[in-house]
Parts: sequence; structure tokens; C-alpha cells
Amino acid sequence: MKRNFINISVLLFLWFCFSAQLWATPHYELPSPGKGKGEFIENSIAYRKIRNNNNEVSVIWTNCNNIIPSTVSHLDTTYSVVGIDRIRYHNCRLRPDSIFLPNSIRWIGAWAFSNSQNLKYVSIPDSITSIGLCALENTGISSVFIPHNLTDIGEKAFRGTNNLEFFQVDSLNPIYTTEDGVLYNKSKTTLIAYPAARKVALFQIPDGVTHIAENAFQSAQIDSLFIPNSVICIGGAAFFNSKLSHVVLPENIKEIKPITFSRCVNLRNIIIPNTVRTIERSAFEGCISLDTIQISDNVISIGFESFHYTAWYNSQEGQVLYLGKVLYEYNEKGFFEIGKGYKTKMLPKTRITVPEGVHSISHAAFRGCIGLVKITLPQSLEYIGEYVFEGCENLRSINVYWQDPSFLRDRIFVPKNCKLIVPKGTKEKYQQLEAWKNFKIVEKNEKRKICKHYLQQWKKQSKKYTNSFIIKPSLLPIKN
Repeated sequence: MKRNFINISVLLFLWFCFSAQLWATPHYELPSPGKGKGEFIENSIAYRKIRNNNNEVSVIWTNCNNIIPSTVSHLDTTYSVVGIDRIRYHNCRLRPDSIFLPNSIRWIGAWAFSNSQNLKYVSIPDSITSIGLCALENTGISSVFIPHNLTDIGEKAFRGTNNLEFFQVDSLNPIYTTEDGVLYNKSKTTLIAYPAARKVALFQIPDGVTHIAENAFQSAQIDSLFIPNSVICIGGAAFFNSKLSHVVLPENIKEIKPITFSRCVNLRNIIIPNTVRTIERSAFEGCISLDTIQISDNVISIGFESFHYTAWYNSQEGQVLYLGKVLYEYNEKGFFEIGKGYKTKMLPKTRITVPEGVHSISHAAFRGCIGLVKITLPQSLEYIGEYVFEGCENLRSINVYWQDPSFLRDRIFVPKNCKLIVPKGTKEKYQQLEAWKNFKIVEKNEKRKICKHYLQQWKKQSKKYTNSFIIKPSLLPIKN
């Protein structure tokens, strides 16, 4: 026992010494980047040659360097450093909090500094013409200066920059401008990005703005927001994780895009304008204080988990939840079974009739309802979301009334041997649709013909007996 203890102590001591040596010794040999075709390493920075130009290179890897040179010499050739593919650090325990780029740099590539959370400052020289997708996302930068030659900024370039206090744009820039530190396009029709760390009680978007870009107000420190009716489009995740407690949506938007208000934990109520037809997935998911939702009957589609984990959702007690004219979800809280997916606690042999007047059924509304055996859908239904019946393994009959089922284009997953009962004369129309190809389609009159056939056979058999009786057709049970 004592010997084993000594052996373990020795191993731990050796491991500690090795780790200390590893941290203390600088390593300049980079992994595969810098060793591929057209790549090389100089002064612990890896470069890649630009195609069709043998005298220009871009940076692809570095060892804790925060100053990028304008030129680099390799094998008796001098190259101009013109781009940043992606600053990735190798063997760098303390990453630099600032990056200085030379005037030779023309572009910063997609995800160039992404997730460098300790990065507080990046110099953007006048030579820069483009910044790629998500180039500075999730960094710690506090300000951004946009020079006059920078005319192309990729989507989500500043997403997650929670310490950003203001934007500044060169007055000669032909594409971008700022007002109160907020970034717009030159004509101020698109609000591109609001600096998340700029704290205000009320922010009023200028009249004339027609578009709010994706993630524009992500994590913004704003209490109340006024959006003018000139706005016709709000990008996805525009207000994700912001501190909004009050917002009035404009009257001209037609849809609320995915994750638009997700995790706005202070938002307490929302009025959906009459012009809105579609609310996409997770639009208000995680708004834990949202207890009042006013929604018009014009909304025909609500995406998957759009209102999940809100105060309204958590307070619902009914089994079937409705929002306006939309069947949102079967609300029996379920569980996830490994290998079999999500299952609800619906009672066995449940039959549901969706009332007339309902316009749509939300995505995955009955997902995992293993107790559902039959459902009747109204003629007023205009839309059925994807995966509505996914995991309803005991569903055997769906009764519908649509004369024209062409609006059904999404995937509706159901178990095999599920029977679709359709109006007389429409069987061929349903058979031609992708959504119903896995169903056994039966017209309503066909079902009654089958029943009459069995009734006639029973009559013939009954004549053999003197005390037999005949069941009236109206009394014959019709099994679906």
C-alpha cells in the first residue's frame, strides 16, 4: 500500500514538472496550417499565398502575435500581407487584448476574430474594403471605426459584442453612416447594428428606416423601444437576449422571423399587429416574463416552440393550446425517451376533433402523442406545420374535409397504415401530393360502401334463421 502511494506521488510530481515546462517553454512550431501547399511560417505567424498572385499572402495562424506585418520574406521572396483569413492562436495561454493591422490589409475574412472574448481593440486601417461574416462576433471590442474605403460588412459581423459602446464612420464612406453611435446604411433605411453596451431607457428608431438587420439589437441594454411604421422587415434574432421590457411592433410587418425576441427576459406583453401572417420558430422562446399575448386572427402559422418557456406558456392548464385561430400545441408535458424520441403523457385511445374556425396547426403540435388514435381536422384549416404528427405511432385515422388540399406542401410524418378519410371525389388530388403519399387514402363514400357490403352479406346469412332480425343501416356502427 505504501509502495503504491509512493509510485502515485512520483507520477504526479513528474506530471506537474512536465506541465510547468510545457507552459514555460514557447512553442513556435504550428500544426498543419503553414505546412500545406502555398503555406509557410515566418516569425511564428502562418501565411497562405493568394491564388493568381504570387506576391500576396494572408494570415491564417499566429502564436500570440498582436502586430501583423505589412510584408514578410520567405525563401528570398518578399510578400505583401493583404488579408486576414482567421486569427487562430496556437500554444497561447494569454491571448492579446489588441490587434494592430497594417495599411496593406484589404480584407478581414469570415470569423477572423470570432470568439476572441478578451480582444478589446482591433485597428481597422484605411486600406480595408471588406469585413466578412461574423468576423468580430463574440469579441470584447468597445468601439469600431469604419474607414472610408470599407464598403462591405458581412452579416452578423458584430454579433455578440456585448462591450461595444459606439460605432464611428468616416464621413467620406459612401455606404455607411452613424447616428448617436448606431450603425446605418448611408440612406438610413437599414439599421445595421446597435452597440449593445449603450444603455438608454428609451430608443426611438428614426422614421424612414425600413429594415432592421439580423441580430441588430442582440443583448442591447434598452428598456423601451419605439419602432416606426416605416419598418416593414425585422431580421431574425434582431432583439435576441436584449433587456427590452416594452416594444410596440409596427403595423406594416408581415412576419416575425426566427428567434426575433428570444430570451428577452424582461418583456412582459406583446401585441401582434393585424398585418402579421407568420410567426416563425422560437420567436419569443425563453421570454420568461411574457404573460400577455394579443394575437389577431390573421396569423395562420406559428413556428416550433415560438412561445415556449414564457410565463403565458407555463401557466396554461388546458390540454390543447390555442393562440388566435392557431392550434399551438397539445400541452401534456412529456418526456424524452432515448432511441424513441419525445413522448407526451396523452391517455391511450385519445380522439381529438379540432373545431371549425381554426386556421392552422403549429409545427410539431402533436409530436410524440402516442395515445392519439384519431383526429378530425376542420374545413377552415389553411396550414399544417411540419412534423405535426411525428412520433404519433398509434395514429390510425385522420378525417379531413378539404376539397382542394394543394396548400399542404410540408412534411407530415405519420406511422404506416394510417388512414386518411377524404371528401368524395378528391382521392386522386390527395394521392398526387407529397405530404400524403404514405397514407392509405379512403373517400368517405367508399367507407359507407364497405359497410353496406358487409350489411348485405349479413342479411343473406340471417335468412337462414327463422328468428333473425335486420339491423337498420342507420344503426350500423361505422368504425374509423
